[in-house]
Amino acid sequence: MAEKIKQWEENLPNNISLAYLPSIGQVKLRLTAKGDDASALKKLVQDQINLVLPIAQKYIYGYDKTSFEEAIGTLLIQKNKSIAFAESCSGGYVQHKITKVRGSSKYFRGGIVPYHNDLKIDMLGVKQETIEQHGAVSEECIIEMANRVREKFNADIGAASSGVAGPDGGTEEKPVGTIWIAYADGKQTVTKKLQLTQNRMLNIELTEISVLNLVRKSLAL
Repeated sequence: MAEKIKQWEENLPNNISLAYLPSIGQVKLRLTAKGDDASALKKLVQDQINLVLPIAQKYIYGYDKTSFEEAIGTLLIQKNKSIAFAESCSGGYVQHKITKVRGSSKYFRGGIVPYHNDLKIDMLGVKQETIEQHGAVSEECIIEMANRVREKFNADIGAASSGVAGPDGGTEEKPVGTIWIAYADGKQTVTKKLQLTQNRMLNIELTEISVLNLVRKSLAL
């Protein structure tokens, strides 16, 4: 992000400073303006925000204290879409974050945590041959998971995760931190392969952020 907005940052007025506040999978940009006229400073800051938007807009999900899950909820309401989740490696963490938001029942239909392969097959409806031929941690499997959960929960959107959270279970082909995620809405299915860390909890948190970001970006297509 610093590289993308370097020119804008270098041209900030002398009385405005920029701070990068990184957290897991995200970064906040904080502008601080100094002066005696509060209203003039607010306008100056807003003017600078307007200047950087053409560069950074596609990366921005909210302002001030808006959480990522709140922003996704607002987007789903604006688009009049409902969503359901099938989570394997993230163990329901995405749904936990979604339901922390007041009023999430307006868009959240429900979800399933088919941690074992037999549940992916028997409860979710993933084809047995898909798992036998490609494994649960595969693009083929995650595509079926996202589409099946959308259908079973009568949702507009299905999102899914499957991977090796660690610290055990990795192979040479699929090491710890290999995660597949998917978005499906009946018209398009979008997948992404993540290569994350050796840390289990960090992998779960990064998967949650990545799933929600995939939903955000796919809704914008």
